[in-house]
Amino acid sequence: MIKQIWIFFCLLPVLSLSQDFSFSPGPVLDGQMDVDGYGLHQIDILNETEDTLWLTWRMIGNTMPDEWDVNLCDNVICYGVMPTMADMNPVAPDSAAFIRITTYPGNVAGSGQLQFWIYKTGFPEDHSTIAFNLSAGITGISEMEKSEIRVFPNPTSGPCTRSP
Repeated sequence: MIKQIWIFFCLLPVLSLSQDFSFSPGPVLDGQMDVDGYGLHQIDILNETEDTLWLTWRMIGNTMPDEWDVNLCDNVICYGVMPTMADMNPVAPDSAAFIRITTYPGNVAGSGQLQFWIYKTGFPEDHSTIAFNLSAGITGISEMEKSEIRVFPNPTSGPCTRSP
C-alpha cells in the first residue's frame, strides 16, 4: 500500500502536465482563398477542464509569401504585426479560445504555412502543435483551351444575316 501511494505522488507532477485542451476543427487547418479576397481561418482551443486555463502560443514556423498581408488574433487580442509568442487571455471552464489568421494575398498567388506551439503557460515542454496551411489562387474561372473557341464562317464575306 505504501508503495502504491509513493508511486501516485511520484506520478502526480506528470499527470498534472497532461493535455487539458483539444482543437476544433483539428490541429491542422487547410484553407484556400482567391488572390483578390480575404481569408479568415480559425482553430478553436477547447478548455476541457473545470478550471480556468492559462495558455501560451509560440510561432515555430512561417513560410507565408512576403507579399501577403497576414494578421493574427488570439482569443480577444488582434495584433497589427505577427508576433512570435504571447500569453493568451484566460480560458474559462468549458469555454474555447482561438487563434485566427486573417490573410490578404494582394493578387499574389502562392501558398504557405504558419505553425504554432500551444501549451499551458509555464510548461512549453508539454506543447501541442497546430498549423495553418493556406493557399491563394484564381478560383471559379478556368482558362479555356484554344481548341475550344471556333468562329464560323471563316473567312466571312458580306454582311452577317440571321437565319430564322
